[in-house]
Amino acid sequence: MDSTPTRPTQPRHQLLRNTLGWLGRFWDRGAGHKAVLLTAIPLLTICACCSGGTIFAVTFSATPLGQQLALQTQATETAQAINARQAAATRTAYALAQPTPTAPAPPTHAPVPTAPATPAPVPTVSTPPITWPANATTPASSGTVWYFAEGSTGGSNREYLTLANPSAVPAHVHVRYLLLSGAPVERDYVVAPASRATKTVNTEVGAGQDVAMVVTSNVGIVAERPMYFTYQLHGATALSTEALFGAIETTSRHDTYLTILNPHDSAMTVRVDYFPAAPGATITRTHAVGPTARGTVNVRTDVPDGVYSAVVHLSLPGLVERPLYLQDASTGYTGAADVVGVPVPQTQWLFAEGLTSGKIMRERYVLANLCPSPECAGVRAANATLTYFTGPGKAPQIVQLVITPGRQQVVDAASTLGAEHVENSVSVTADQPILAERFMSFTYGSRQGATDVVGTAHAGKRFYFAEGNASSTFDAYLTLENPDPVQTATVHVAFLPERADDNVQVRTVTVAPTSRFTLKANTVVAGAFALAVDADRPIVAERPVYFTFGAAHGGSDVIGYQSVTLPMPKPRPAPTPTAAPRPTAAPQPTATPTDVPAPQPQPTPTCIPDAVNCNPWGYNFSPGNRIYSPPADFCSYFSCIGNFWNGRGYVMECNDGMYSKSGGIQGSCSYHGGNWRTLYSH
Repeated sequence: MDSTPTRPTQPRHQLLRNTLGWLGRFWDRGAGHKAVLLTAIPLLTICACCSGGTIFAVTFSATPLGQQLALQTQATETAQAINARQAAATRTAYALAQPTPTAPAPPTHAPVPTAPATPAPVPTVSTPPITWPANATTPASSGTVWYFAEGSTGGSNREYLTLANPSAVPAHVHVRYLLLSGAPVERDYVVAPASRATKTVNTEVGAGQDVAMVVTSNVGIVAERPMYFTYQLHGATALSTEALFGAIETTSRHDTYLTILNPHDSAMTVRVDYFPAAPGATITRTHAVGPTARGTVNVRTDVPDGVYSAVVHLSLPGLVERPLYLQDASTGYTGAADVVGVPVPQTQWLFAEGLTSGKIMRERYVLANLCPSPECAGVRAANATLTYFTGPGKAPQIVQLVITPGRQQVVDAASTLGAEHVENSVSVTADQPILAERFMSFTYGSRQGATDVVGTAHAGKRFYFAEGNASSTFDAYLTLENPDPVQTATVHVAFLPERADDNVQVRTVTVAPTSRFTLKANTVVAGAFALAVDADRPIVAERPVYFTFGAAHGGSDVIGYQSVTLPMPKPRPAPTPTAAPRPTAAPQPTATPTDVPAPQPQPTPTCIPDAVNCNPWGYNFSPGNRIYSPPADFCSYFSCIGNFWNGRGYVMECNDGMYSKSGGIQGSCSYHGGNWRTLYSH
C-alpha cells in the first residue's frame, strides 16, 4: 500500500489514492472543481443548520486578516484605535516587559526553555527591521465589506455563509459569488437587528463550484464562512497586494492549496516566493487569475515535497487563503485547516487558546521570518520570545529562539508545559517583524481533526463572531486571554440568536491578570448563535468548537473580529405573553388588621472555601474521598453529561468541562475528550 496519496493528473474529478483509511478522495483544485472528499473525516463547520461528513470543521471568517489588514490602514478608525492601544500598552509596560539592551541570543535554531520567571525582555539589535511595502492594503471597511477567497460546493462539501448583525437596525446585505469560471452570482439578504442569519452557498451557486465571495452591507456586520469539512474562518475586511504564510507543507499526506480572490475587472498576476524550511534556494512561481474570478494553485505542482513558508505578491489588491488537508505525522490524526494570508509581518502575536494533553491535544507554534524579496536582502535574524500564561497566580513560562531570514521554527508547547492537561494562552514577541501561527492536532472524544490559527497582532476591547453552534452534538467554547500583568479584566459576552424574536443572553466573567478563562457556550444557549464580546481592558478572544454531525466530526477555531465601531448588543428578554383578562371579583369585607412581625434579615450565603462552583458540599479537586453517590441535586451545581446518573463509578471531570459518574471504568468521558481530573469530598 502506498504511503503517499497519488497526485491529481486530470483536470476534474480525479481521485487521489490515499492510505491507512484516512484521507479519501481529493478532487483536483488546480484546474477544476476543488472538492476535497475525506472519507475518514468529511468537512464540517459550525453553522446553525450546517454540517458535514466525517472530517473536521472548517470555517472561514473575516476576523484575523481583517484585523491585520486594518493595522496597515492608518487612515481608518480601527487602525487609529490600534495604534492608540499599542502606545498605551507601551506606557504601562503592558507588552510583557520592555526590551533592554542585551547581547543577541546565541545563533541556535532550537528553542531554549528557561525557568519560570517574569517574562524576559526580547534581545534587541542595532539595525532597524526591514521595511515591508507601505501601500500594500486597501482601507479596512469597518465591517461593511467582507472578502473570502476559498470555498467549494463540490463533492460532499457543505459551505455556508453566516452573517451577524449586532446593530439595532436591519442589515441589507449583498453577496457577489465569484466562480472559477462563468459569470458571478448575485444575491441580496436581510439580517434582523441583534441576530444572525445562515445562508447555504451550495443552494445559491449550485453543486460542484469553486467559489470566492464579496459581501457588502449598509451597516457594519460580521461574516464567517463555515464549511462542513473541518475549518472555519472569518473573512477579511480589506484587500492586499501581499499575502504571507508561515506554514506551507507538501510532504506525505499533506495537500496544500492557495486560493485567490480577484474582484477586479482585469486579470491578476500572482507571484509566489517559496522559502524552504531547510537550507535551500528560494523557489519562485508565477500564475494568473482572470477578471472577477477565483483562482486555485495546487502547491504540489509548484514545489518539491517539503516544508516551506511563502510570500504571495499580487499585481492588484486581492485576497489569498491557504487550505490544508492532512494526516498529522506526530499524532496520526486526519484534519483540515485554513488561514488567510497576512499582508505584513508584526513584532507581536497573541493567542487566547491553547491546550497540551498528551496525544489528545498537540499544540505547536510555527514562527517564520519572511522576506519581501527572494534574496532576503536586508532581512536580519529575529530574536523571538514565546510567553505561556497558564493560570492565575502561576508564573509565565518562557521560550526564546532565533529565526534566520527566510526560515521558520516550530515550537512544541508540551516541551515547555509538559504533556499533562495544561490550558494556556500565548504571547509571541520579536525584535524583527515575523509571522506566528498555532497548529493543533487533536482528538476530542470520537472526533479528530486539526486547527490552524494566525495570532492577532494586538489585544482589543471588543470582538465579534458570526458563527457558533451549541446543539447537542456540538461543543462550543469561548477562550479569553488577559495579557495585562496587573489588572483583572471584566468581560461581557452577548449571545445573538438565529431567530430575531429570541432573547439575547448576556454573561459577565472576569479574567485574572496574565491568565485565560474558558466559557462553554453550551451552558448558556442551545442551537446556533453569534457572539459579541466587550471588555473593560484589552484582551484576546477565540472560539474553539468540536462537533459531530451525522457521520462527520472534527473541530475548528478562529480569533474574533475586532472593531471599535460595531455596537455591543444589549440583553433582549423573550416576549412576555399577554395574560387574558379575568372577571372582577365581588368586594369582600375588610378584615381587622393584626400586627405582623417585621421580617428578619437573612444571612448572606457564603461558599465553603475552595468549593468548586460554590457547591454546598465542599467538593473540590484536592485529594480526598472519591464520590460514588453524589446528592440528587449535584447537577444543579455541575455540568453533567447526558447519561450521568447511569454511571457506575466515581465522579470526575472530563476534558471538555463536563462531569461523568463513570470514573475508574473503561471508556469514561470517551465522548468528552477523555478524563481530566477526579472530584473529591472531604
